[in-house]
Amino acid sequence: MSLTLVKAKSETEEMGGKIRAAVIGLGRIGWWLEAYDVKREKPCTHVGAYILHPDTELVAVCDIDRDRLRDFEDWYTWFMMGEEDELVVATDFREMLRTAKPDLVSVATPTDTHYEIVKEIVESPYRPRAVFCEKPITENWVEASHLVNLCREKGVILAVNQTRRWDKLYQRVKEIIDSGELGELRAFRGVYSGGRLRCGVHMTDLAAWYTEQYPEALIDIVHVKSVYLIFEVDIIGTEGRIEIKDNGYEVHYYLPIESERYDDIAELAEFSKYAELPTYSFSKAMLNAVGDLVKCIRKGGQPKCTGEDGLRALKLMEVVR
Repeated sequence: MSLTLVKAKSETEEMGGKIRAAVIGLGRIGWWLEAYDVKREKPCTHVGAYILHPDTELVAVCDIDRDRLRDFEDWYTWFMMGEEDELVVATDFREMLRTAKPDLVSVATPTDTHYEIVKEIVESPYRPRAVFCEKPITENWVEASHLVNLCREKGVILAVNQTRRWDKLYQRVKEIIDSGELGELRAFRGVYSGGRLRCGVHMTDLAAWYTEQYPEALIDIVHVKSVYLIFEVDIIGTEGRIEIKDNGYEVHYYLPIESERYDDIAELAEFSKYAELPTYSFSKAMLNAVGDLVKCIRKGGQPKCTGEDGLRALKLMEVVR
């Protein structure tokens, strides 16, 4: 067995078994990137995270594309090096639910299919304990709101994969903001490239999350079409400022100091106070998300990015540029 597949003894094993996980949709974030983007840190998909997390067992996958399913089966056999577990491979997610009976289901299909798929999953007699839905939760706020209410009614945990909620860097910045160390938060500025629904909802989620204690803060989010990646955040408080650049790989922390140019105005200077801040890691965030959902299933509680959080991000997306 490959060293990358060796899992530590887990809490769920001690509690009587692993969480049974399934993935609907084997596109980019469902599985494809795991196999075909060799430069990305792994795991970088729902399939990869469930295989590698010590508390989960991948028991089923589903995709309507039979050729993709065959590609997945070839990859899975290679990746598991002949030690693969039994796996339900289906073209119909209803049959997958009935046969595999998973505890946790990821919905990684195109956004315009989320509403019907999640609705059917939650209303199924074989519904799982939790649904991990790709962002955005749906294409519009009305459908998203209905899914959130339906999951609550049926007792199904709903998490939305606005991944930075599970990342250590972005969590630490949230702690700094909430501590009041930056003073009152006055502005959140974000610039991003990529699709508005695919990338923009990550930015609107950060804006909603970081400003929740400061509802009067200005939110300015700009979508730039470019051939290169842009994801930058500028958080401005009355007593300090934090810039997150290069998609979380570069962080700058500023505090006011006495100016050498003006008598009555302070200036900002960069401090290395938080030089120990980790860089953003999508891979670790995905594993953290899975671990969070495992904990919610086993012990109760809500995930770090709930359906309600997904609603707020989607609502804000409707009003930003």
